[in-house]
Amino acid sequence: MCNLCDQLRSLGEKHDLYDMSVEETPTNGDWGSGILTTDLEYQTMIDLDEKLGLRELRAKIHKHAGLDVKKDCFLNRLSINAEFCFGEGSVEIVRNYLDTGVLQSYYDKTYGQDRCWDGTDVTKYIVLGACVLTLGCVLPEPMLPKLKALVCPIYQAFVLLRQPQPNCYIATPLARQQLLEAIKNHHPGRPYSYGNKSMYESMATGGMSMPGCTTIVKDVGPTKVIEVIAEGKTLLTSCVGVPTDDDLALTACYPYHVCGGCGASGSAYQVCSGCKDRKYCSKKCQKKHWKMHKTVCQALSKDAMDRYLQGISAIKLQSSTPLVEGMKINIPIDPDHFLNKEGP
Repeated sequence: MCNLCDQLRSLGEKHDLYDMSVEETPTNGDWGSGILTTDLEYQTMIDLDEKLGLRELRAKIHKHAGLDVKKDCFLNRLSINAEFCFGEGSVEIVRNYLDTGVLQSYYDKTYGQDRCWDGTDVTKYIVLGACVLTLGCVLPEPMLPKLKALVCPIYQAFVLLRQPQPNCYIATPLARQQLLEAIKNHHPGRPYSYGNKSMYESMATGGMSMPGCTTIVKDVGPTKVIEVIAEGKTLLTSCVGVPTDDDLALTACYPYHVCGGCGASGSAYQVCSGCKDRKYCSKKCQKKHWKMHKTVCQALSKDAMDRYLQGISAIKLQSSTPLVEGMKINIPIDPDHFLNKEGP
């Protein structure tokens, strides 16, 4: 941020403007008013997952674990937000990858220049910081103080006034409080939860408020199981599988044993000259796939990547639990819960 931005942030802190009110009622597509509970934050998270190469990393890990999977049947999901990681050890896998220097490198390239930010810059920075806090990553040195600055209402008002944008994230008082608390309690290597209702809990209940009920989300192999409980009785049970590329509206990421650009099988394929690992049926496919492959290909030296992959046990990627393909929800409903037998 520029000097003017720093001055505005300091002014906001001096006059204790962190309690300025913002509407806390969730809008369409959102599932809460806390941090990382809006559709804008979710879509930004998916974009950051792509920029950091996490789907491509997942395919590479599966290949080196000796797991030849079909398209859209990967056994885990890697995300910078721990809530959206699927599979045993996935949070640790992402954290260790980012802590090799990948996060610092991305940070330096993206935020190293001194300039004024627009609403999109503010949104991406807040979401990136809020997400990697959930993983317990080692953070770039300037990140924590800048996160505090960016959720200052006077700074956010300045950004909106200077460059009004509909896609600028404005933190509610609850979200601001949760982020500041996470910053205060940040410990590298220790995952963190904001304690908000997850998107999957909202999906399980159809967005309905169910007074007197508690919701539990369990990670069972590559599946998330959501249980809605009242008075010790399970009312709803939902299973959410690893989202497919189609679920996320993303270009297909193919396994490493087929062409990275089109998914075709073959034996006489060319191999990426950088990582010596990805293969392609043609130069056209390699060029087409480069945007997705670039980060993982260039993130680490071959020796460093090999050491990272050796630290991942194939056992963590395997599970006896049946694989639920995609974000399919199965909700057995107890009708008695919704009937008042005693009448009005």
